[in-house]
Amino acid sequence: MVAVDTIKKRERNIMLKQWLDQAACRGVDTNIFMPLRGENVKVTTAKKICGECPVKQECLDDSLRQAQQIDLHGIFGGLSKKQRDGMLRSQNLVSARSALYDN
Repeated sequence: MVAVDTIKKRERNIMLKQWLDQAACRGVDTNIFMPLRGENVKVTTAKKICGECPVKQECLDDSLRQAQQIDLHGIFGGLSKKQRDGMLRSQNLVSARSALYDN
């Protein structure tokens, strides 16, 4: 099982690296994407960069996958943590309803 987990981690890292090379935020100060409460200029700037990014969806998908393991603060895929948490809650509700009606 450990070998399988190691292979999965390597595969994920390779896929991550492939899209990160294309990210609009590459080379940008990462603090912009980690605004503190009230730092609205950072939020606006980060979301503008994400809005023009060719791999915005990949970034969002990755952040949603990571949210299952860690509490990921900041702007990813153009969305704040609060927005991503809302998406996850909606997805979980849809999954729960689907499971309920499928049985």
